[in-house]
Amino acid sequence: MRLIRTVSLVAVAAALPFTASSCSSAETKTAKPSPSASTVETIYNECIDGAMQLWDEDGGDDPIAAKDCAAANLISSGRTYDLAGIGTVTIEGSKTTVDVTGAERIVITGDDNTIRWHGERPEIDDQGQGNTDAAA
Repeated sequence: MRLIRTVSLVAVAAALPFTASSCSSAETKTAKPSPSASTVETIYNECIDGAMQLWDEDGGDDPIAAKDCAAANLISSGRTYDLAGIGTVTIEGSKTTVDVTGAERIVITGDDNTIRWHGERPEIDDQGQGNTDAAA
């Protein structure tokens, strides 16, 4: 599943004074602000340049699955994730269950998550509260 969320940003240039002087008088020129718009597109659930954002807008019952990417950021809360071959996993969501195979590092910023790891235990940096981890 590929989800795309678009955010529009409007940047307004600040007026910058420019002063030129001569022997008899000073002349000031001011740049006028000119708005410019740009669009930032976030693509979810797809590994792009070695990283992915995992999110499920619909909150379905099926696990969110991903594999073979250097890093993944888990955003959805109250969901189940099934990850394989993800080197670094960051869990921002809360009340999630995460099954990982082959992870080297897991960073948890959310609360009340359950991590079940297969193989060797990854390095776990738990910055949240009420999180647990165990071998599957």
